[in-house]
Amino acid sequence: MHEPGQRTQLVESEAVELADDEVVLPARVFRPTVSGRRPGVVVAPGGQTRGNVATTEWLSTRLAAAGYTALSITWRASCPLHDPRDVALALDWLEQAPGVDARGLAVAGHSRGAMSALRTAAGEPRVRAVIAMGTPWDLAYNVRSFATYAPQREAMLAEWLGGRPEDVPEVYATVSAVTYADRIHQPVLLIHGTADMTPPVHQVAWIDCALREAGNAHVQVELITGMGHHFELGVQGYQFDRVARVISTWLATTLGPP
Repeated sequence: MHEPGQRTQLVESEAVELADDEVVLPARVFRPTVSGRRPGVVVAPGGQTRGNVATTEWLSTRLAAAGYTALSITWRASCPLHDPRDVALALDWLEQAPGVDARGLAVAGHSRGAMSALRTAAGEPRVRAVIAMGTPWDLAYNVRSFATYAPQREAMLAEWLGGRPEDVPEVYATVSAVTYADRIHQPVLLIHGTADMTPPVHQVAWIDCALREAGNAHVQVELITGMGHHFELGVQGYQFDRVARVISTWLATTLGPP
């Protein structure tokens, strides 16, 4: 992986907008400075707000330096109900962008973004590959689990989703990736830190098992020992280079070299 100064020289970026009849969403595209057609990757943020492209710039910059066109996006709403519509807008933009091979489109997401990437793949044939990092699999399970040891977090998530699982079960079913396991047929890369407690690491095994039981044999799990939910690894710092290297290597195998 290139050093920061080298990446800056290899990558160009610009602010863009994703729009439909209802919204205009800020986004930012990152491209290699060399010409040619290349796969495109939508990079989706986590969090309980509308998101910010700065939170995913670390990955988009590194993907562009590796030869991909990466599009960091934001959300139309704090609640994730309509996230797949926003990913679809990003796919629309990439399809029309010069230098992007529309036959090689992927979605990479972290946390909420990972969940939404999997949801999108279930109904979007344009998605050829999914990278899901720190993925919450079943939000109803997560919220109920927090009630026993982190009641403030349980209350925060319940407020975010408009109620507890028993109050709005249809919302939890809609936004949880577990609901769509039988419809996700694309290759999936799951990256998780063993010290991640936001969705605990055991959920990765559930995701892997659910996708394989539904007939998806193209699932790869990468566990990073000691890494937390935000890619932090103690005194070793953020593992951005390491994670991006795993992703770019997997994409080159899955979609073909950029």
